[in-house]
Amino acid sequence: MRRCILIVVSCILAFAGCKESEQEPYFPLSNYLEAELQSIDSLPVAIIHYRTEGNESDTSIFEKVTFRKMVNGLLLDAVDSSIFSSQFTETVMEDVANELVTLSYVAQTSEQALKNIDIYVNARSSRVKRIYAERTETTPAVEIKRKMLWTPGKEWKITSIQTDAEGKIKTRTDQYTWGVGN
Repeated sequence: MRRCILIVVSCILAFAGCKESEQEPYFPLSNYLEAELQSIDSLPVAIIHYRTEGNESDTSIFEKVTFRKMVNGLLLDAVDSSIFSSQFTETVMEDVANELVTLSYVAQTSEQALKNIDIYVNARSSRVKRIYAERTETTPAVEIKRKMLWTPGKEWKITSIQTDAEGKIKTRTDQYTWGVGN
């Protein structure tokens, strides 16, 4: 009898311990972006770069290696799975009418360059529709705010708003497209 009570108590404690330590994991954004980059690397198509600044526009082919480095520097390094949950606060919202779930991540400190990330997921298919992120980098001479929109399998669009020490503002849009039909 005493042994049965010990077993039951042990089971209850083990179950309670599991419940306390269970925490819903954040969206695996670094893994998702890495899979997107691997998909891009495997495609037999080029990345096309469209740049617009002021009244000037330019189109060029962008190297995949350079593209990967840029994604790492602006997004991937900041959302590494090992530190993501400790640096961002998550909010989940569901828009039933549009069948859209939004996972919002806000930086916990103002020192972080990556300020917020919104991941829009189709509630019915669980597929990511787009990822929006904002990043701010500040030096004594200039502040650069980047608004980035990643559309899976299609493009990455970055609007950079640069403000110099005198308050002059320059806006630049870089659009990187890949895949068949883009």
